[in-house]
Amino acid sequence: MLRSIVQFLFRRWDVVIALFLLLLASIQARLQFQERAYLQEVTHAIIKEAGATTAEQKVLALREYLRHNIEFRDAPVDDRPFLRATAAETLQSRKGYCGEVSRAFICMARVLDIRAQRINLYG
Repeated sequence: MLRSIVQFLFRRWDVVIALFLLLLASIQARLQFQERAYLQEVTHAIIKEAGATTAEQKVLALREYLRHNIEFRDAPVDDRPFLRATAAETLQSRKGYCGEVSRAFICMARVLDIRAQRINLYG
């Protein structure tokens, strides 16, 4: 029985690859769900602690939280990964540069249904 399964898998490598990709997608979806839940929890705690009720107050509360809690000191310089930290990773590590802080702010604003986007200006 095992031998026939192995033979089938060798003949149908496309099935093996499809199953592997399905497994990876499942793991990624679970991680994204956990990160989203963490981000929602942190964001709502910040807003509650600040007593913010209007959109402007909420934006200012997020900004102040990030200013006081995320530092670039001791953030990776030479060994920075190609795929940068997620918003949740930045909030957990409390380390990041402007790009990581921007990403965290945008994601937290989205939790509150506040539209935010990154604009890069060069020159």
